[in-house]
Amino acid sequence: MNKHFSHFDMAGLVNWHEGHNAPDKVLTVHTTGDVNSGNFGNANPLYMHNLLWAMEKNRIEVGLEDFRIATEGTHWSGMINNGGTPEMIPQFPVPIIDIEIGSTKESWSNYSAAKVIANSLTSIFFNNDKRLMNLLCVGGIHFEPAFGNAVFETWGNNAFGISHIIPNQWLVAGQYEKEEGAAKLEACVRSIEGGISGIAIHDGLKGIYKEQMRILGRKYNIPVFKHQLLRKPSEIPWNGIMENGISL
Repeated sequence: MNKHFSHFDMAGLVNWHEGHNAPDKVLTVHTTGDVNSGNFGNANPLYMHNLLWAMEKNRIEVGLEDFRIATEGTHWSGMINNGGTPEMIPQFPVPIIDIEIGSTKESWSNYSAAKVIANSLTSIFFNNDKRLMNLLCVGGIHFEPAFGNAVFETWGNNAFGISHIIPNQWLVAGQYEKEEGAAKLEACVRSIEGGISGIAIHDGLKGIYKEQMRILGRKYNIPVFKHQLLRKPSEIPWNGIMENGISL
């Protein structure tokens, strides 16, 4: 990859999605990384945002009503398929995402679903002129709807930039409550182009992990807020002051 593609602006792996209890009839996008070890691939929230918006637009245009656009937790299939070591991930400097149709043969062979993805790929560099507030999303499930739905939330001329999502199960497996967990979170933030403006955490996150996010938020002087506020973005205290009395 480095030999042939290291000078590119963005990389995408178009694939199929499957797995135990995986939702069907979804068009998904996710960033690359091994959360357990703290090796995160470079992420570009703007290009990911552009692609997801294009997919939603094209899904509506072709009448693919039984499918939905979704995001997944950050992961790397190489770990599942013994394709290498996680330290390889950050060695590729180009932001890379997986773009998938899931999660059955019926969906994989759906011509309209494939058409939506194909037509959307060329829109990745054409944004909608929204100012992105980049987020680190933490907690919840692998296909966390609160984070996926936030992609299409707007207020004024603003929108959320969603890239790395760390599900609850991998926080636990990666022991993010420990000191090395803080270092892994730092690596995650550094991998997001443009940095982050806030940290959105799922309400069900255990207190010990919430505290790690508070520490990170204080370091970067950014708000740490519950996922419910993703539906009320104008109430998020972007200046770091809790103006509405909502606390974690």
